[in-house]
Amino acid sequence: HGLLLLTAWYRFVIEQRNGGAPWSAFLVLALALSRPEGLFIALAACVLVVLMGRKQPRWWLFPCVVLGGLALYHAWRFSFYGPYLFPNTVRAKVGSTLAQLVRGAQYVATNFLPSGAPLLLSVLLLRRNKHAFAAWCGVALFGGHLLFVVTTGGDWSQGRFFAPLIPLGAVLLGATVAPVLSTPQRQRQAMLLGALWLVILFAHSSINGELSFRDRFVS
Repeated sequence: HGLLLLTAWYRFVIEQRNGGAPWSAFLVLALALSRPEGLFIALAACVLVVLMGRKQPRWWLFPCVVLGGLALYHAWRFSFYGPYLFPNTVRAKVGSTLAQLVRGAQYVATNFLPSGAPLLLSVLLLRRNKHAFAAWCGVALFGGHLLFVVTTGGDWSQGRFFAPLIPLGAVLLGATVAPVLSTPQRQRQAMLLGALWLVILFAHSSINGELSFRDRFVS
C-alpha cells in the first residue's frame, strides 16, 4: 500500500502538470481496492480532476477509469457478499462516537509522534511556490491518512496503520530539507541522519512495540 500511495501521488502530479495518458487512474483504483482508506483517496482524486478538468483535454478519462472500475468491482462483491461497502473487520471497529475520536487521537500521539514527528515538517512545503501542487497533494495525502486513523479510533497494533505513510513522508521530508543542503557533504550527512531516523522508527514501532505486544500472547 505504501508503494502504491507513493507511485500514485507521483504519477498523478506529473499528469496534472504535463498532461498525458491518465495511467495514475489505474494506480488510484488499485489503492481503492487494496485498503478501506483508498476508497476515500480515489473519490477525492476524482473530485480534484473534475475541478481541474478545464486544464486537461482528456480529463474525463480519469474518473471514468476509477469510478467505472469501482462500480464493476462492487457490483460483483455486493452480488456475492451482500450490500456491505466495507469489510466486516472495519465495520466491527469503526463507529461514530466521541470516545472513538479520543482513542484515535491517543493512538496517533502514542505510536506516531514519538518517532514520526519529523515527517510533519513536510507542512513547510506549502509555503513555497515551486512545486506547490505536488506539495499540496502530498501533504494532503499524508495528513488525510493521519486524520483517517484518528477517526477510525486507532488500532490494537503499535504502528501498522502508519507503515504506508513512511515512503511518502520520507520523500516529502527530503523535499523540505533539500533546499537547505547546498553542499554534497551536507547532503551525505542528511542521508546518514535519515537512515538513522528510519532505524529508530523501525525500533520504536516493530521491535519495541509490536514484538513486545506479540510476546504477551506467546507467553
